[in-house]
Amino acid sequence: MYYYFSSDYPAAIKINGIFYGTIGGVIKPLRVDGDTAPFIEICPLNGGQTVNFMLNREFLLEPPEQVTVTDLKGGYLVKFYQTVFFNEFSIIAQEKYQDAVITVFNENGLKISIETPNDFFAETVKRNASSAQISRFRLGQAQFVAVSIFGDKTLLLVYHLSTPVRKLFMREVDEYSTENGFTTTENFKDIAKHKVTTVWNYDNGKLTQNSVKIEKSEKFDISLLPEKLIPYAFLEALISGDTIEEYLTGNVKDHADKLSGFFGNFIGIMPPPTFRKIEEIGLIYPCGRNLYRVDYFTFELLNGKICNIKKAD
Repeated sequence: MYYYFSSDYPAAIKINGIFYGTIGGVIKPLRVDGDTAPFIEICPLNGGQTVNFMLNREFLLEPPEQVTVTDLKGGYLVKFYQTVFFNEFSIIAQEKYQDAVITVFNENGLKISIETPNDFFAETVKRNASSAQISRFRLGQAQFVAVSIFGDKTLLLVYHLSTPVRKLFMREVDEYSTENGFTTTENFKDIAKHKVTTVWNYDNGKLTQNSVKIEKSEKFDISLLPEKLIPYAFLEALISGDTIEEYLTGNVKDHADKLSGFFGNFIGIMPPPTFRKIEEIGLIYPCGRNLYRVDYFTFELLNGKICNIKKAD
C-alpha cells in the first residue's frame, strides 16, 4: 500500500523511531508491505502539536481532528494541519449596535460571539487570525452581520440576527461587499483563471444565489491547449459553474446537462498518483469527518473535443 504524507506547516516525520525526512512544502511517499502497521511521529519544527499514531485501519477511518485522510484507491494521502491555540485572552474585533454586540476574540482558539436582547450565540472557528472585520447589512427586512477573518484568503461568515441567531454562510472568498446587498467574489487558480461573482438573496430562511457572473482570462483559448490539458480545463469549468459545451462533441455534448449529475459533487481535481494509470484524472469527494475519496475518470478526444467519458475501476 502506498501512503503520502503532507502538512501545512514544517515538520519532521519519523517511522518506527527512525527519521524519514521533513514535510510541509514537500510530500513524502511511503510504501508499506505486509500486515504490520508502522508507528508514525509528526514533529513540528516551529512549534505546534506533535501527532503520534499507528498507521492502521482505525486511524484511516477515524483520523484525529487535525488530520485529513484521502482514499486514493490504492493508497492514501494523510495531511496534517496546524492547531495552534492562543491561551491569552485578546479581543480581535468588536462592534456594538443598539440591538447586538458582536465580538471576535482569542481564548484557547478563535471565537465569535453575538449577543442580542433575546439571544446569545457563540462558536469556535478553526482558524488563527490577528485581524477581523465586522459589518451589518440588510436583505429585504432581514438583518445580517458579516464577520471576515483575514488570512491568505478571507474566511467570511454571515449570521442572521434573528431569534435564535443563525449562521447562514461560511466560505473562503477573495472579495465581498455588503453595500446595496450582499456580493461575493471568488478567484479560481485554474487554467482559465475563472472569476465568479455571486449576488445573494435571502429566501425562506436561506441565502440563495440571485445571480452569478462567471468570467475567465481574456488570454484563455481552448484551441491552444495541449490535448492532455483539455479534460482538466473542462472539469475546472464544470466545478466553477462555467459553460462546458465548447469542450464537448457528439453524444457527450448532446447530454451536457447530465454531466453534473454524472460526476457528482466533487470539490477538487488532481492528476493520478504513480500507482494509477497516467491517462486517469482524479476527482476529490468528501465522504465523512476529515475523510475524502478520489474517483478516477478517463476521457477520449476527437479533434480536440471530448467525445467519451468513462469512470475507472
